[in-house]
Amino acid sequence: MSQTPTEAGGPVEDYKLGWVAINKLVDQGFSWSGHERNCVFLNQGAAPFANVSAVAGLNWEDDGRSLAPVDWDMDGDLDLFATNRTGPRLRFLRNGLNSDGGFLQCKLQGTEGNRDGIGARVEVLLQDSEAAPLLQTRRAGDGYMAQSSAWMHFGLGAESVQAVRVTWPNGQTEDFSTVQANQRYLLVQGSGKAKPWTPPVAEQKLRPSLPEPPRARSSARVVLASPIPMPQLEVESAEGRKGELFGVEARIKAEGRIHQPILLQLWASWCAPCTQEMAAFTTAAEDLAAAGVEVLALNIEPEDSRAKAREMVESMGWPHLSGFAAGNTVEILDTLQGAILRQDIRIPVPSSFLIDGNGNLVAFYLGRVEPDQIVQDLELMALPAEERIERALPFPGRWFQQPPEQSPMYLERKFSDRGLHAAAREYQPGWIHLQFGRALAAKGQLSSAEEQFRMALATGPYVVDAYLGIGKTLHLQGRPTDAVEQYKQALQIDENNESVIYFLGLAHLARKDRPAAQAQLERLRALESSLAAELDRRLQATASD
Repeated sequence: MSQTPTEAGGPVEDYKLGWVAINKLVDQGFSWSGHERNCVFLNQGAAPFANVSAVAGLNWEDDGRSLAPVDWDMDGDLDLFATNRTGPRLRFLRNGLNSDGGFLQCKLQGTEGNRDGIGARVEVLLQDSEAAPLLQTRRAGDGYMAQSSAWMHFGLGAESVQAVRVTWPNGQTEDFSTVQANQRYLLVQGSGKAKPWTPPVAEQKLRPSLPEPPRARSSARVVLASPIPMPQLEVESAEGRKGELFGVEARIKAEGRIHQPILLQLWASWCAPCTQEMAAFTTAAEDLAAAGVEVLALNIEPEDSRAKAREMVESMGWPHLSGFAAGNTVEILDTLQGAILRQDIRIPVPSSFLIDGNGNLVAFYLGRVEPDQIVQDLELMALPAEERIERALPFPGRWFQQPPEQSPMYLERKFSDRGLHAAAREYQPGWIHLQFGRALAAKGQLSSAEEQFRMALATGPYVVDAYLGIGKTLHLQGRPTDAVEQYKQALQIDENNESVIYFLGLAHLARKDRPAAQAQLERLRALESSLAAELDRRLQATASD
């Protein structure tokens, strides 16, 4: 546990590192302060308390935080609200025990000081003069971030009540003598008289349910409220050909085209659930094709262990696409799901990713998923944002305010933290503008390309590349003098950038300034750049002009 510094201005590095370690453990699924089940202890009178947690049924696997007692159904016994750090975050436990014991419930109303009588001491004096009074203090809260009902409950058993004595927060003591067992009273400070209170009659719509054990973290269906562009993934075909899927460049090339949604499945030959899932998708091949979704099964095993995977794909008659996860593809997908779930827990196999025709992640599934679920989730792609958000929730409800959208910069930071810098770059606005600028320039849309390069320049951090892109588009638009200024700006940042020097030389040639172009050639030769020969050839070709 992180230790708070004891002196102002003292060393805080260990304190900060402690918090980093705690948050990392929480992200990995560990409890904040230990796996704390709820406990129930039975008062045995003179004997020690007995731990009856198991037979009481309150010791779930939950990581408990607070228990707030309240007579919810107004039947004279206490029910419980239990809060947890883990899910479910809230449980309601209705007390259905049959008991002949009496009760007394009081609610305080202060007239001097706080209205709720917080801090008052309440004594229930019993008819048996030798019996000790029942004591409670009116508190503002019970446990961690919890508060019970304002009604103070006293279990009487077979005893009768003589009076209730209240010592108010101002120190004054007041007796209320007209009280009886199995009743509820409002005690107003200074009135000296207990006012009977009758609870309202309301229909109880709750139905009892059996507690369900928590689902394993390795099994989940996650629908994204806002689709996220997929980073570039390296894959290898069954025949050994390597290629890339998704990423910024793929989205640029796909612009204006219609592509099918794709389900990307991760599997391994040693994984029994993987085999079961693939068998189901083999059987449902026609239904999936009719729904318009492609399935690509990527085996995650190393190259020297792929023979068995190939045999399995062939023996089951796999009707869909198949291949292997190459490079750091598994690491990228693991980082992506962990960033979305805000957890640092490794991705299981099988896992699947549903991606729309534009290369955006719509949903993912940790553990087995059935083909029918995929066909059903294809509907998500056509939904407006509001309906998609509703589908992303596991329960109904009303929004107090609209949820914030996922920032791509958050994903960039997560990929960078894992050393996946190429994937992190896919979520940098500057890199995206740069790639779109290059694509538009290749298509001859120079003014639009220049606009993208200027946006990349304003966004950063690819400033040199942005200046170079602006310079090239200006040059192609017949403005070499303006291009020269852009190249000079780039060289102020990176004076030995060979590409910028080369294109600066070409711009000087276009301006008929051969001495300036020759100077750039000498700079390239000093750097022993391969571009020197090409610039020299261009100079020689224009020697007669």
